[in-house]
Amino acid sequence: GKDGRTKVGVLGMATDEFEGDAIDDEAVQATAFAVARVSHEMANRTRVGLIAVRRDGRGSLAPPDDSNSTFGVDGQVGVGQYGLIKGFVAQTDTPGVEGEDHAYLLEGNYSSSAWRLGLEYSEVGGEFNPEVGFVRRSDYRKPQAFVQRRFRPADFLGIRDIRPRIFYASYWNFDGFHESEFIWLATDFEWRNGYRLEMGVSEEL
Repeated sequence: GKDGRTKVGVLGMATDEFEGDAIDDEAVQATAFAVARVSHEMANRTRVGLIAVRRDGRGSLAPPDDSNSTFGVDGQVGVGQYGLIKGFVAQTDTPGVEGEDHAYLLEGNYSSSAWRLGLEYSEVGGEFNPEVGFVRRSDYRKPQAFVQRRFRPADFLGIRDIRPRIFYASYWNFDGFHESEFIWLATDFEWRNGYRLEMGVSEEL
């Protein structure tokens, strides 16, 4: 539901246990799921949100302490007409799992008719474990940057836009090992008749 600028969402779901049969003797435990989300919008593209997610194993087939929780805070702040700062912080709680069970992201963007700039830092601990959902990669720290300049020639070969840009991302694990990095340089040319040409080169280490 929604009340003014505040949105609220709640989801509850449960599955029954399955003890197996002659055709498929694989037993499946009963499980309960719950998700709650609240977000509030403010002026100039600013908002803040909270989320809580829970999974509980139930019934005779569930092992002891079979549960998992995820908690998160996210938001964004508009800065002037073109700037935006956004991010999130999340943590999971799984019985028997100790260590780096957090994740967070902080990102700044600037987007005008002439410039697009982005700077981001994200981190996902090796024990971050959102069982109701998924995480593509864990145990990393990643800085990332993007710069694009847009030119609009008054009269040059019928070209409407020229957009050179560079993108950089790098992955480090929590032990300080540099796992990989990616660099991409490209330029777009777009003509007034709709034709477009993109040239780029990338390197992954």
